[in-house]
Amino acid sequence: MIDNGFNLYRHMLASKRCSDLQTDIDDVLSDFEDLKDTPAYQEDAKRNGKSQPIVVYRKGTYKCKFKVAPGDEMFIGDLVEVLNENWLVMDTQVDEYGMVTGELWMCNMQFNFQNGTPEIFTRYAILDNGSYTDTTGKPVSTPDAHFTCYISLDDATSHFYIDKRLAIDTIYDSNGEEILQVGKISWLDAKSYNYGEGAHLLAFRLDSDLYDKEKDSILHMICDFIEEEETEGDKDPDGDTEEEEKPTTKGGITIEGKDSLRIGSSRTYKAIFSDLEQEPIEDIEDIDIIWGISGLPNLVVEMSKNRYECVVKVPLYEDYIGETITITCGDASEEFTGAAKEVVIVPNG
Repeated sequence: MIDNGFNLYRHMLASKRCSDLQTDIDDVLSDFEDLKDTPAYQEDAKRNGKSQPIVVYRKGTYKCKFKVAPGDEMFIGDLVEVLNENWLVMDTQVDEYGMVTGELWMCNMQFNFQNGTPEIFTRYAILDNGSYTDTTGKPVSTPDAHFTCYISLDDATSHFYIDKRLAIDTIYDSNGEEILQVGKISWLDAKSYNYGEGAHLLAFRLDSDLYDKEKDSILHMICDFIEEEETEGDKDPDGDTEEEEKPTTKGGITIEGKDSLRIGSSRTYKAIFSDLEQEPIEDIEDIDIIWGISGLPNLVVEMSKNRYECVVKVPLYEDYIGETITITCGDASEEFTGAAKEVVIVPNG
């Protein structure tokens, strides 16, 4: 009888604990629902390309605190689209109620790369010169120009290797010719930043390297670029490559947008496609549009949700006032003649 009574008492305690925990979870869910009426709640946010509401609080210029509803997932290395920016999840904690909180870092880089084949991959990333990790928030200048980078670890980025070269930006040499600013991977870390289930963040270091005109593509922003191979349909029966009977291009591109851009602001620019008769083409299927920017460091150009548009962002640096940047637009197939537009940086006021 004593033993049966103890088991009953223990069962009652366990039931009470479960009941109390469920009550606490319901309270947390209710508190999260209340946040839907605040500016912090972002219903249109996306995680790895799929819709997932998130609550975000600005921690600084390029960092945010976040939380998601109990039961929703969020892992280190996830890419989050929120506040009109792309962010990487750099830290997570899961409480006893299943709510995930953590920290987001804003992406300031878009790498284009290949993995030994003509297939092109594009990934958002963080290019850190020390601003993200230095507690003073000031960039760390080094004479040999090296960066620590962070990117989601996936099937494509898992093929990164020591000495792989990546394009960072376009700049000009002493002869006034446009070249690529190139970085070479000197260190890879796919372990120490990943803790907890589902974490998938890759950290690596880029050291400055030289542009190779014969191997690197400015148009595609890719180092050691691999061209598409000829198919059998491109050759005649004797094995010779047939000359194209069609024109070398189908038309041209022009960039529409204002000729000035304020420091600390962003502006949208649009690609207008036209045929050989200079008549606008409203919709073009299967065109891989490539945007680029040059002239100043720390500028960001991002493809918008409409692939014909890009958003150019200029940091709040007064030294940039009066400088000129160049926005470029082309298509990967080179069927349309690319375009370039010069834009002057003006004061914010």
